Amino acid sequence: MLEKIIAALEMEDLSLAKQWMDTIDLQIAEGTPEGIDFARNDTFYILKAEAYFRMHDRTSMYESLLQGMENNPMNYEYYVLLSEYYYSENPILSYLCLENALFHCPEENTEDQDSIQSELDRLIADGYQVPKTSFIILSYQHPDLMQNCLESIRRTTPVSAREIVIVDNASTDGVVDYLKAQDDIVLICNQENTGFPRGCNIGMEAATPGNDIYLLNNDTQLTENSLFWLRMGLYQSKKVGATGSVSNNISNYQNVLTPETPLEECLEFGKQNNRLLPDAYRKMPRLIGFSMLIKHSVLLEIGLLDENYTPGNYEDDDLSIRIQYAGYELYLCKNSFVYHVGSASFKNDNYQRILQRNRKYFINKWGISLETLSLKTYEHVSMTPFPQEARFHALEIGAKIGSNLQLLQEYYPHASFQGLDQEKRFSKLGKLFSPEITYIKESDDILPYPDSSFDIIYITEFLEFINFPEKFLREVKRILKPEGHLLFCIRNPRNIAYLGELLTGKRNIYLDAIQTDRCTPKLLRSEIEEQLQLADLKILDISLKENVILEAAIDESVYQLIETHMTYQDITELRVFQYFIHAQK
Repeated sequence: MLEKIIAALEMEDLSLAKQWMDTIDLQIAEGTPEGIDFARNDTFYILKAEAYFRMHDRTSMYESLLQGMENNPMNYEYYVLLSEYYYSENPILSYLCLENALFHCPEENTEDQDSIQSELDRLIADGYQVPKTSFIILSYQHPDLMQNCLESIRRTTPVSAREIVIVDNASTDGVVDYLKAQDDIVLICNQENTGFPRGCNIGMEAATPGNDIYLLNNDTQLTENSLFWLRMGLYQSKKVGATGSVSNNISNYQNVLTPETPLEECLEFGKQNNRLLPDAYRKMPRLIGFSMLIKHSVLLEIGLLDENYTPGNYEDDDLSIRIQYAGYELYLCKNSFVYHVGSASFKNDNYQRILQRNRKYFINKWGISLETLSLKTYEHVSMTPFPQEARFHALEIGAKIGSNLQLLQEYYPHASFQGLDQEKRFSKLGKLFSPEITYIKESDDILPYPDSSFDIIYITEFLEFINFPEKFLREVKRILKPEGHLLFCIRNPRNIAYLGELLTGKRNIYLDAIQTDRCTPKLLRSEIEEQLQLADLKILDISLKENVILEAAIDESVYQLIETHMTYQDITELRVFQYFIHAQK
């Protein structure tokens, strides 16, 4: 049957070609033996994509490439067709696809290689060429990790797309001897350990001018097409300033596997994961610098890493916020998986001291905490009383920069979401990251919405910080539809972390960040329940969330003081970090 599709295409009989394609699609849908074979056949999807391209049916062409790449993301013909798909709208992406097609095209296919190179040359002649990527890798000890990293780069990226710059920070275990034997890298050997920010800056200064910059940890391994999709994300539009990868061992919601996942499983996952995806790019307020690709023109505008964070930590947060304040967006590329070893060897007292110092420096510099503003409240999803396919109108009060709105919109794609918050220090970033948020002044008494506007209102760590909660709740009730739902996320002021801070006078590392957004909460659970009753709102459910991270940081003397003066029930409540209250109008 594939021969019949080929014959129809050769005769330019697109209608007949589509009839044969529809027949095969039906067999695939019915799960017949022939259909199962066709579903695994690259040639079928390549012919489909080519046919729909000739029919000017871009949507069906894209769907055909999605289906085909799910089977085999390494087939070079898919990237040739993807280049044709993108050419009319973004020739830069077309260039990247052809470069990747040439990389994957077998050496014996000289005719196809020549054809792909000819198309690349045509794009270059028309002024459409993407800069090389300069890998900036900081080396310190561990030659085995460095070797694995380098070999993964060579295995998964074309020579035409890369420059490898390695800065060694005065290693003493033989890694320098290994690096000096490599003839495809630029090597800089520091006489002393300059720390991470300075070391990376040295590497960026040594990179070929005009190249994009890829910050990559030495304990990583690239998987097939991981750099390609990072570059595709970077050039989606002129607004994108940097892109980042997902991994097995990383924070900031960038992990898709666990740190315990074996290396072989991670590498196989990356091979299958790194393909064309319809929702590949997620806008982020911050990216972790273990695998972060930055557009060269953006770095020229904002400058290199802030060396005040030496020896390291928070320089990637600082870079993230500078990129956004310059008007650019950050994308997490879900189809770019990079394996990350990670290390607990540095998680000692000195590490915690440096972490706390750099966190305070960041907060003093910018007046906000990106860590806190990036946090997502998954309880909002689990407690929402609507099915995932429902259509409803929702508002989050206390939206900050919109991280929860993004989470909710991903889970409820057919619902519409708006955000509201007070004009605080995070409003500048919020307007860049999530433009659906309205910011009001703290003195505003009236919420800027008509009566009965929303099916559900989420109030996230907001009610406990305002001066007149009863008045505020009456306003909330006004804009809620009849039988509408309210979901409150409320911080517990009796949490042991707060009490420990008061009793000992010590600052908690975690609280240094979260308290930069609002003052210490002042409403007890009983007072919140009373306020809801006064506003004639029905409480349907109350759940709680403990935080063992906060509790673990408390000095033992605090427990001794508390146990002397409090009942068992009171002590139990001290473990509660947040309350979640479901109410209804």
